[in-house]
Amino acid sequence: MKEDLKYKGVDFSDIESDREFYGCTFEECSFARAKLTNVLFSRCEFIRCDFSLCKIYGVSFQDVRFVGCKMLGVDFTGCKGLLSSFDFEKCLLQFSSFIGMKLKSCNFIDCNLEEADFTECNLAEANFDCAVLNRTVFFHTNLEQADFSTAIGYEIDPRHNSLRKA
Repeated sequence: MKEDLKYKGVDFSDIESDREFYGCTFEECSFARAKLTNVLFSRCEFIRCDFSLCKIYGVSFQDVRFVGCKMLGVDFTGCKGLLSSFDFEKCLLQFSSFIGMKLKSCNFIDCNLEEADFTECNLAEANFDCAVLNRTVFFHTNLEQADFSTAIGYEIDPRHNSLRKA
């Protein structure tokens, strides 16, 4: 178990399974193409890290914040569902998948989410402030009270999504 540590410029692409990080800060670290298996990140912050094509299996993100991270093609569906809570700010999340996840009140501030997939997600009260959502998929998605007021490029079919007070 690692607690309250700061990592800068570390390559985690060969990270071992079954690791736990509490209150840690990761700055300019690489998780690109890593296979994260049964890893717990609690109260951690990731600043300008690269998670591109990272594989996630049984990973828990508890109160985690991503700032300026590159997360192209990440399939977040391998997260442990009920334990996942995270916020994104100024992140590149193109081609990422969040299918079936519970992301209530999640923030996607100033993020590029082009061609991301939110099929069957709970995004109630989510904030898409200044998000780019070109070709992003929302299908059977709960978007009640979600804020799209400054987002651009989104197309949401009200016949296939819940949009009350969005």
